[in-house]
Order: sequence, then structure tokens, then C-alpha cells
Amino acid sequence: MSTVEKKVVTINILKLKSYRAELPRIYSPLTLQHIMQALPLKGTAMKKGTRLVLPTELKVRPEKPRSDFEKGQLSIDPSSGNISIHLQSGEIQPAENYLGSIIDDFDPSSLGLTTGILIKEVETE
Repeated sequence: MSTVEKKVVTINILKLKSYRAELPRIYSPLTLQHIMQALPLKGTAMKKGTRLVLPTELKVRPEKPRSDFEKGQLSIDPSSGNISIHLQSGEIQPAENYLGSIIDDFDPSSLGLTTGILIKEVETE
């Protein structure tokens, strides 16, 4: 029986709450490797439509990009390196690399237009 390697990170929405997210390596292994090497990632995220977008300096290539996401899922735009936290389910364009999902109860209702974000590694399985 094989198990999927997952990285667990904490997404700290500064001054509000911390959430844990699982990032399974199977979906975007090279992208995940780049992200894990760059941690911790910190910056100001902005609400853009149905997403909270954190600009980064990451350079990644498309890896099984998709356009349908559920609330609480994370993705990265290969053209810009921006990491998105999806605030509600829906379709986006252009397609992005799927990273994983927030595993805690995610409530985006208290988020403002901009918010400080800190993403750091917690554990590996």
C-alpha cells in the first residue's frame, strides 16, 4: 500500500487566524518543491474576485493546470508566481497549478481587501 507524500503548511492570516493546509506532492511535484524551498513566504495578499492572492517571486511551470477550484483550495499561477487561496468554489481563467487544500474549517468572511499572510512549513508525512 503506497501513501501520497504530503507537506503540511500553516497559513497565518495575520491578526485573524491560522489554518493548516495539506499540499500533496502528486499534483504538482516540481512546483511544490520550489514552494517548500522558498518557505516561509510572507506578504500582503489582496482579494481579487473569488480569491485571496499573495504575490511571490516564485518561478514555476504549468503542471497539470486546472480552472475549477473549491473553497479553501490553494493554487499558483505559473505565469506570475502568485499563490491563490480560493474563497469560494468556482472557475477561474487562466488555469493554475493546484497545490492543495486548507484542512481546518475555513471562514473567509472576516477578510478585508488586503491582509498580511505568512506561509510556513509545519510537518511532513
